Amino acid sequence: MKKILTFWIVPFLLLIPVSSFGAEAWQKPLQPSSNQGLQAILPDPSVPGNFIVASEDGVFKGPEKGPWEKIPAPSSMRGAQKLFSFQNVPGFIFLLSSDGVYSCSFSEKNCERIFHVAGRQAPKPLTFSVDAGNSDHWFVGTEKGLEESDDRGKTWFRFSHFRNEPISVLASFENQLILGAGHLVFLSTDGAHFKPVFSSFSSQNPEEKEIEDVFLEDGEIFSPPSFETLIQSEDRNLWIAGSKGVFESRDEGKSWKSLPSQGLGASRVSSLTYSTRVKKLFAGTDHGIFVFDYPLQKWSESYAGLDQIYIRGLTLISTPSSEMLGAVTSSGFFFQIIFPEVLSPEV
Repeated sequence: MKKILTFWIVPFLLLIPVSSFGAEAWQKPLQPSSNQGLQAILPDPSVPGNFIVASEDGVFKGPEKGPWEKIPAPSSMRGAQKLFSFQNVPGFIFLLSSDGVYSCSFSEKNCERIFHVAGRQAPKPLTFSVDAGNSDHWFVGTEKGLEESDDRGKTWFRFSHFRNEPISVLASFENQLILGAGHLVFLSTDGAHFKPVFSSFSSQNPEEKEIEDVFLEDGEIFSPPSFETLIQSEDRNLWIAGSKGVFESRDEGKSWKSLPSQGLGASRVSSLTYSTRVKKLFAGTDHGIFVFDYPLQKWSESYAGLDQIYIRGLTLISTPSSEMLGAVTSSGFFFQIIFPEVLSPEV
């Protein structure tokens, strides 16, 4: 008689952080009641833990699972693109669109245009900023130069520099102003004189540009800018990114270095955010969301759960007990918890 030997395989449950295998899947909660696709996202500066998102028919705010409060967009607004907020202008959200820049207030339930694009031939705004040292001093970067206002947007005049350069990123930090003009990064410490500190091209020879110029309707040439986003972390590090990859500065913008592109590919980076808590840099691209691992010096995918990977906006919000990413795609608003890391059993 044959003996039947039975072997029992005992599963061992190992508690391993999800982040070691890939971040927790993105979640799609209750969506804002918008008739148009969402285009931009921002942390709510007045309510920790809330998000602000925008579309062509309004600006919305709320927690990650809703409900959402809405400011209807003015009938004149076309092509919502970016959202901005500033600590020294509390209570206001600034919405950049293809027809101008709007100042929006949830307490007053309205959006007012503060910078107007006059006519089809006028240069469109690409970015917006407020002087960190003077809340009355505002800037708009356009396709053809830098505009500034000394009276909170009531009157505007063209800055003497960069008259024909596209100003695509712009930020004011304490006593300095940093901007991206075409493929160059400039730094100013007095608001009047700008010094070029970095080029996204390996050669300064303009004949070696890899991006083709575009001819506008009036026959003038518009050179697509290299940069699309500029951020600063709480520990004063800076990152800038766009069509040429991601670059980092650890000396307040005086010098820059390129981050490794392994894992990121040739994706155009349109948004960045950095978590001081988990020490990771997140990039929104036209091919998904990627996270940079500093010890390994490489990027990894982080878009499981998204049904569309063309990222229109990416941001981070923190509370004392948690931290999460928010993203908008052509499918709507999504969020992902990155802290605390969720422990998941693996067989």
